[in-house]
Amino acid sequence: MRVEHQNFNFSKPNLINENEYNSLKDILNKNPKFKYKSKFSFWEMYEYEIKYRLILPLIVGFFFGTVFEFIHWEIFEIIAYLCLGYILFLLLFRLLWEWFSYLIYILNFNSYYNKLLNKVKTSKNYNEFRTTNTFWINMHPDT
Repeated sequence: MRVEHQNFNFSKPNLINENEYNSLKDILNKNPKFKYKSKFSFWEMYEYEIKYRLILPLIVGFFFGTVFEFIHWEIFEIIAYLCLGYILFLLLFRLLWEWFSYLIYILNFNSYYNKLLNKVKTSKNYNEFRTTNTFWINMHPDT
């Protein structure tokens, strides 16, 4: 059996040009708390998974486990354990890998763009931004 999961990788964008620098500088002057948002929103991506593949089986398993305690029919206990096994399998072999990959992506994304915004704020012009900042030299050694 093969379990597939999504892998997230952050790739650094190209060096911003002077127009992008100037527009970003204007945005930061108007709104110093401006932050870039990732195109991948955790809740938008995993809302279905969390609601219908984790919470619903958990509720069904809890319901059948509770019913078993009162009625003592083995089928209810089996259904409850199957729901629990499904949730554990889904978490261990699929979702935790994806969520960890997403966490690493978000950390890299935020680190990169926070450094970019900080360097744009502290530089006086585009030439200074491009030539004196080790941020760009380290991030884009070929430019």
